[in-house]
Amino acid sequence: MKIAVVTDSATYLDFEDVKKYNIHVMPITVIFGKQTFLDNVDITTAEFYKRMAADPIMPSTSQITLGQMQDMYDQLADEGYDAVISIHLSSGITTFFNNLEQFVPSVTNIKVYPFDSMIASAGEANLALLAARLVEAGKTPEEIIAALTKFRDTIDAYFVVDDLSHLVHTGRLSNASSLVGNLLRVKPILTFNEDGQIVAIEREHTMRRAYNAIKKKSCQRL
Repeated sequence: MKIAVVTDSATYLDFEDVKKYNIHVMPITVIFGKQTFLDNVDITTAEFYKRMAADPIMPSTSQITLGQMQDMYDQLADEGYDAVISIHLSSGITTFFNNLEQFVPSVTNIKVYPFDSMIASAGEANLALLAARLVEAGKTPEEIIAALTKFRDTIDAYFVVDDLSHLVHTGRLSNASSLVGNLLRVKPILTFNEDGQIVAIEREHTMRRAYNAIKKKSCQRL
């Protein structure tokens, strides 16, 4: 059986890994005002951060469309793939994965196995890399999904942002109500909960103390 691995650009996978493991990355649309860019296609990560720092208006994103997903699945079917492991951004911060699950039964030319990463960035990337390695090892789609589920349960992510306002504005910080009024005075340590939502678990008053707290938590996991 020929199996493909598909993910989205929220993984920020290195180009070398994408090429080495033959991972298909769907670009998320980045929006600056009236201009739209396909992530890591029309705009690089470095260009994105440079523009974000200079632009007074915070950028937004647009979900990958189901039409784009269908085009990708059609392409893979035409290339002789029998199945797709489709790993995507946490359903706790976007509705895309739930929409994809509802859409998948209509895909008839290739078997699609959607997988909710319940995380983003490096955590999602590591899941995609594991799937690709298991494909190389000759595992079945069912075996790969089982291994991804087991691995996902071991992943933790801790992070801190300098300004919470965008997470609050977009509704991506699920327990924001407990922090409103203190947004400028605290540096909350953030993580993904069991539902794949971003939550604040601790508060520090400086970025240095927040970093130190994250380092301590990371060491405790080793």
